[in-house]
Amino acid sequence: MIGSERERLLEGREREVGTRSPELVHGVPAAGDPERDRADRLRCVDIERGVADDERLRASVEAIADSLTEDGFVLRYRTGETDDGLSGKEGSFLICSFWLVSALAIVGEEQRARDLMEKLLSVASPLGLYAEELDTSTGRHLGNFPQAFSHLALIEAAARIVVGERLREFA
Repeated sequence: MIGSERERLLEGREREVGTRSPELVHGVPAAGDPERDRADRLRCVDIERGVADDERLRASVEAIADSLTEDGFVLRYRTGETDDGLSGKEGSFLICSFWLVSALAIVGEEQRARDLMEKLLSVASPLGLYAEELDTSTGRHLGNFPQAFSHLALIEAAARIVVGERLREFA
């Protein structure tokens, strides 16, 4: 049952991918595409979680991680390259960093996921809470505090790591 279900999902995915523009890799724009530099594209990895062994998906996660991290934390997008109508520099968005933990775990980069999770856990407030953003140069939390969405992403990221560990135990 599981094998045939996976095959059905893969066939459906191939039909869907075939309808997308060639620049898109699993809903994540390819390297060089200005739309790639948005961290919300990491959520596409969760949607494609049934195909974690797909190298295109892994490459998409790597491209986002390489282009949108600063001091190891993920930016929402590059503010200098995006006309969002706001002035100044943003901090790293903590929800996006937790999304990267989840994406890394999904594509099999368990150690990188754990390392980033440890880094994120080390910047929690003294109460163990997270804001919306983090100034990586000072460690100061910025924006809404506490930020519920950051905490939801924390829980999901932790679960992705734990589930991956448990699955390896039974493999």
